[in-house]
Amino acid sequence: MQTRSTDGLATPCTLLTGLGFGESARWHDGRLWLANWDTQQIIAVDLESRNEIVLNVPTTLPLSFDWLPDGRILIVSGPEGFLMRREPDGSLVQQRRPQTPPSLAPSPPLS
Repeated sequence: MQTRSTDGLATPCTLLTGLGFGESARWHDGRLWLANWDTQQIIAVDLESRNEIVLNVPTTLPLSFDWLPDGRILIVSGPEGFLMRREPDGSLVQQRRPQTPPSLAPSPPLS
């Protein structure tokens, strides 16, 4: 809940506790959205501290996310490098398959 101080500025308050590792926070549709890396979830919370697990991401960790113009959410997974899209029916599809990184040749020894 947001309150106003006597100087007219908003007073900070805690909206959500118990996160393992909250990351990629952004404001969308009147709520704060974030990836909880520890639980592989995308969570949304409003100004009254009502929160919802919007999505369980079946990868190592949901690195980041954003929305397409039509409202579907895109999720980038960390180590796997998947770009996934949530469809209106709630299913997740791979938007793009990861590319195999070029092999790295070992560095020459220092002389």
